[in-house]
Amino acid sequence: MSFRAKLKGFIHQELFPLEPSARQAFRYSFVDDSLREAFTQNGSPLGPDVKFRAGNFGKWKLLDGKAVYLVKDLGDHLMVVRETHPRICDFLEAVLYERGSRYYTYRWHLRRRLALYGWALKKRWVDKPSKLLVNIGAGTWYVRNWKVLEYNGKWYRFANSFVDFHHDLTSNKRFPFADKSVHLLYSEHVFEHLRDEWCEHIFREAYRSLESGGGFRIVVPDADLIYDRIVKQDTAFFKSWMDRDHASIAESFRTLVGQARTPLDEADFARRLSTMSKEEFLNWCKEGLEYDWERTGEHINWFNFDKLKRMLETAGFTCVRRCEAQQSQFPEARGPEFDTRAWYSVHVECVK
Repeated sequence: MSFRAKLKGFIHQELFPLEPSARQAFRYSFVDDSLREAFTQNGSPLGPDVKFRAGNFGKWKLLDGKAVYLVKDLGDHLMVVRETHPRICDFLEAVLYERGSRYYTYRWHLRRRLALYGWALKKRWVDKPSKLLVNIGAGTWYVRNWKVLEYNGKWYRFANSFVDFHHDLTSNKRFPFADKSVHLLYSEHVFEHLRDEWCEHIFREAYRSLESGGGFRIVVPDADLIYDRIVKQDTAFFKSWMDRDHASIAESFRTLVGQARTPLDEADFARRLSTMSKEEFLNWCKEGLEYDWERTGEHINWFNFDKLKRMLETAGFTCVRRCEAQQSQFPEARGPEFDTRAWYSVHVECVK
């Protein structure tokens, strides 16, 4: 027996398997009755105070008083392992895993920071835009002659010199642009992270800021397409999310139109899908979801062309059209840096 195998046998005691449905408890850090029953039936009853801790991909830790359990996701089932020497396990994880992870994380952040400073210098000394072009909620994105409107918050951090216009999209404050001063606005996969009232305010500000003949191009996940795929139970469409999150097709659907924050009742989901209208069902998916700075990557809203058209027309736009990826009437909004997730997005363009 190898030293590695002996060490593993010394610090780990393999206990029992769990059904794949138990993933939900660990994904949402939620101890339900079925999880407690599974542990009890296998001779390891859980106490009242249980804490979750995410580990490496596909692994979680369950801390129950003095007992520490490691739960491994093996695809077709989960395996519960008891850490017989938790302190040794923590030490080995810090040495063997976390040190390497911290190194690669630090290297990635350093490279991104250097790229941001380089792009900031290009914006200041190289780019000579004749018109104001602004990407709303762009993140770490650079295209020559374009400006970025972003916000340094509790989750997303950017070099101040990289962000051209600092603005919190959740604040309902006036955009930092004069009336009729912007030629083109672009935003890709941003508004599904925001509440309707914030989006309505942003659209009004976009209309105020744009010059006559200026444009606003919006790209968001296409709720019509995504709904059609779930009705047809198209696992090929949802496969990337299912594989990434070890999720069911229903959970993957919710990831795109309204992130579930508690374990999903699959039977209730199926019942609602079959009995509700499309709009009722989509609204149910986002019901009660609030913006959370700790979960800013989650979708809390849905959009399709009709909903965007209504909101944009209410904001003042009269010429709103649906178009294909890379088919903007504005040449400045074409190229590989734009419309990057066309296969599940709706592209909408309006002109003032």
